Amino acid sequence: MKDKENLLKELEEKKNKFKILNNKINKINKKEENYTKNQERKKRVHKLIQLGVLFEMLNLEDEEKDTLIGFLINFKKLTLDQKEILKNKGKIFFEKRKKIIEISKEQIMELLKIYNQKNLDLMVIIKKEFNKNSLENLTFEEYLVLKNISKN
Repeated sequence: MKDKENLLKELEEKKNKFKILNNKINKINKKEENYTKNQERKKRVHKLIQLGVLFEMLNLEDEEKDTLIGFLINFKKLTLDQKEILKNKGKIFFEKRKKIIEISKEQIMELLKIYNQKNLDLMVIIKKEFNKNSLENLTFEEYLVLKNISKN
C-alpha cells in the first residue's frame, strides 16, 4: 500500500512540476509572440512615417483627404509604363534634393557676424529673399546669395 501511495504522491509531484514547466513555456511563447508583434508594429509605424515625410516634402500634408484619395485611386489605374515614368521622376526629384545641401553651423555663425557688423537684419532678408523663417534650413546656394547681399 505504501508503495502505491508513494507512487501516487510521486506522480502528483511530477504533474505539478509538469504544470510549472508548461506555464513557463507558455510565458516564453507569449513573450516571443509579443516581441514579434511589437517588431511588426514598429516596422509599420516606420513605413507610415516615411510615407508622411513624402507628403510633407511635397507640401501635401494640408491637402484635403478626399483629394488625395482621389489622386491615389487614379494612381492604381496607371499602367506599368506610366508608373515607371513616375518612378523616374521621383528618382530625379530625390537626386536634385540631395544636391541641396544645408549650410553648417559655422556658416550660420559667419552670416550672423557679417550681418551684425553691418547692422543688417538677417532674418528680414531671409524672409524677403527665400520666404523662410529660420537660419537652420538654408541651402548652400542661399548662403552664397546672402554673402553676396552683405557685400553690397
